Amino acid sequence: MFRAPVVQAGTLRPQRPSRHMSIVPSDPRRSRSASEPLVDQLARRLAAAPVSRRGLIKALVAGMVGAAWGGLGARQGWAAPAPLGETPTAPDRGADMQAASCGCRGESFNPSEQCCTPTGLQPMLPVDLARCPDRVQNPAYPGSANGCGAEGGFIQVPDSFFGVTFRPACFAHDRCYDTCKSLQADCDQLMTERMWDACKIAHPAGTLSRAACMGAAVGYFNGVTRFGAAPFEAAQKLACKCCSGTSLCPSGQACCGTQCLLPNQHCCAGQTACNFGLSCCGSTCCALGQSCENGACVVSCRTGETRCGSTCCPAGQTCTNNTCLPNCPVGQVRVDGVCTACPSGRISCGATCCPAGQACINGACTSCQNGTVACGFGCSPAGSTCCLIVYEGKGSCVGASVESFYAGCGSPVSVCLGNCGCVTPAQAEANTCCGNRLCAKGSCCYPGGIPGFPSPCSVCDRCGLG
Repeated sequence: MFRAPVVQAGTLRPQRPSRHMSIVPSDPRRSRSASEPLVDQLARRLAAAPVSRRGLIKALVAGMVGAAWGGLGARQGWAAPAPLGETPTAPDRGADMQAASCGCRGESFNPSEQCCTPTGLQPMLPVDLARCPDRVQNPAYPGSANGCGAEGGFIQVPDSFFGVTFRPACFAHDRCYDTCKSLQADCDQLMTERMWDACKIAHPAGTLSRAACMGAAVGYFNGVTRFGAAPFEAAQKLACKCCSGTSLCPSGQACCGTQCLLPNQHCCAGQTACNFGLSCCGSTCCALGQSCENGACVVSCRTGETRCGSTCCPAGQTCTNNTCLPNCPVGQVRVDGVCTACPSGRISCGATCCPAGQACINGACTSCQNGTVACGFGCSPAGSTCCLIVYEGKGSCVGASVESFYAGCGSPVSVCLGNCGCVTPAQAEANTCCGNRLCAKGSCCYPGGIPGFPSPCSVCDRCGLG
């Protein structure tokens, strides 16, 4: 780190040696007494040939022009890095939160935009120098170097003096101000040392011109040390961001809210760790066997099942008041938990009986249009006859449950023949219906099967067997 020099009246060097990084080479001359008068120090710096104090004072009078320029220029904001009203383009902030560090003292945050500091969460940009001790260089800031004097100042500070250009030293001074966590005192001294080196190269040792040139450099140094604090702070705010935004989680792990994700986890809305195989519902991780519907975790129903509150009704059951109950037979509705027949000519539809002339379509009582005929759960073509069929057993009469359904028989192509459903007019003329079987007229119907035979199904046979 750097240590700011303490400059007193009549002195040029700091009171104690400064510790420097690479921008300022070590100088054994800094160990000399800080009480050495400015004139004697400068005389000592004028190389091998001795210069009298009287001659040196004359040279310094000439050098005061440089001091005046330096003071006036720095008063405008020495080497201002950029117009203070402008902010450099911030780095890309679209990184997903899972890619960076975890919680800050138990509080989740987005490390692409925020930093966890000893004083709590701080924005990455603009940087608060007092609250961001771990600030780093902002790669999005290109820096600003304008040479000697204030950028845009109404007083022009010369870039050269006594035929010596100070411009390289001023550019280095600007770059030093634009280096995050640099110290103003070290930047100012770096500039002065480079100006002195330029004077020594241009003017022979022991000449008054060298003394005047180096005296002008002292004037520039006094200008920036006195008036450069505000421009230096402004440059640091642009050159730094509060932190690097690196992850605090172990290598290979991402952050989710305040928790580092395990290899078998994913993140719900950047807040909650959730094991693979489980579903996210917003920031909530649903339990096993649940899925997200309408923003809430609910039990996952299989194909053919119907959701009923927190459970699923199997096929053949209906949800009534968040309870799964067996479906009522066709033509009945459940009233107070009991299946009740609808009046003749009306069909049950959910928990109600449809008015006469309406069908139950998609769970709602619906009037049929354009002359079509309401028949159970649909509309049959105009002129049809609605046939209620009570069917026993789907081909097996043993222990079979009774099922009912409707069929629209379209006259004159088909007619309703009881539980045998729609048949042609010729079939209706030649047969009767026995259970769900057509029996030729003249034969006998045995609804429970032939006595003594194992089949319990309805049987048509010649009469007199029983």
